[in-house]
Amino acid sequence: GKKLKRTVGLSHGIAVIIGLVVGGGIFITPKKVLGNCNSVGLAIFMWAMAGVLCMIGALAFAEIGVRYPVTGEKYAYLNILCGPYYAFAFMWQYVFLMRPGGNAIKALMCAEYIVKPFYSQSKIPNFVIQLVATLFTVIVTAMNCFSIKGTLRSQNAMICITLLSLVILSVIGVVELIRSNGESLVNPFQDSESDPNKLVEAFTSTIFSYYGWSALNFLMEELKKPKRNLPLAIIISLLMTTTLYVLVNISYIGVLGKDDVINSEAVAM
Repeated sequence: GKKLKRTVGLSHGIAVIIGLVVGGGIFITPKKVLGNCNSVGLAIFMWAMAGVLCMIGALAFAEIGVRYPVTGEKYAYLNILCGPYYAFAFMWQYVFLMRPGGNAIKALMCAEYIVKPFYSQSKIPNFVIQLVATLFTVIVTAMNCFSIKGTLRSQNAMICITLLSLVILSVIGVVELIRSNGESLVNPFQDSESDPNKLVEAFTSTIFSYYGWSALNFLMEELKKPKRNLPLAIIISLLMTTTLYVLVNISYIGVLGKDDVINSEAVAM
């Protein structure tokens, strides 16, 4: 068949991974992670270790991608290694369960941040969040159906806004920590949780925020020098993402304090 042109370079590959990894997770999971860990130090350690684990997984995927340089990521690899039935089963659950579930969580998160300014002094009713999330999902679906270019422009704009927001939050947190002489980070592992169930739940929540680390494997046939650029893009992008996530969490804690982060409905606000 006709081969795709290799037009995706290293910088574009890094942008693809960061753009898909950095999303709603970092705005909703810090509260849950800190609540389950019950200490600042353990929560930060969880975020760092999740980044390391995702990098290991991504590098394993990179090895498969270099060995089988085809577009399609997990579906293509399962089709080659395990056969079409396993590949079909994976694609079915991805389309009908996994992807809709992840998008629903992001829609609910977005809705919560949209309506929070109108309920600054009270708890947001669940039906309001669900209504706004449904409306948001319908609008995004309509945009994808009627204008691909418009959708791409909106997606790029949202990625830029998200990254800029996280950088600003990181800077604010570092400044606040310097002003307070690191008061919120004194005895960081004090009262750390030891219940395995809560620790597993906390670690799973951090992994959710790194979802998308295998995105570049979708573009294997379009990536320039894949043997060099694929692992490099993964290492650079996940190091940047892990550093940003750790700084943002330190910022949340430095500005709000541990208890306020745990009790907040919209921690970034």
